[in-house]
Amino acid sequence: MLKLEDYMTIVTLWKQGKSKSEISRITGRDRKTIRKVIQLYDKEGLMSPLPIQRASELESYKSEIIKYLEQNLSAVRIHEELSKQGLQAKYRTTSEYISRLKGKQKICVIIHLIIIRNYNTRLTSNNFVFTIILYSLLEEC
Repeated sequence: MLKLEDYMTIVTLWKQGKSKSEISRITGRDRKTIRKVIQLYDKEGLMSPLPIQRASELESYKSEIIKYLEQNLSAVRIHEELSKQGLQAKYRTTSEYISRLKGKQKICVIIHLIIIRNYNTRLTSNNFVFTIILYSLLEEC
């Protein structure tokens, strides 16, 4: 797999007018690899390799994970329960997936502004006290 530096080197050498064979000799990469990188650059204009998007093996357990989260189970317990059902993933994979799921949940922040005027002194901007109360609500939006 090419690193970003290798990809950029190939594209830069190609822009400088070097041939594919010459780039292959300079970088130590196969000519077919050089050809693929140059084709991506010429057709798509990509200056860096495309990230590989893989489906998580936990996608098939998504509904069960959400059910366990609603029961307030920890990531450790969820991993244990899924392992009993035949999940082969490591704990770290499970906990990262759960973190991504939690991050996608709808979270609302409601801000209330209460203005209290101090009647004992002259009316100036310093006489107002602003109190901001933040409520983090998960479902009531």
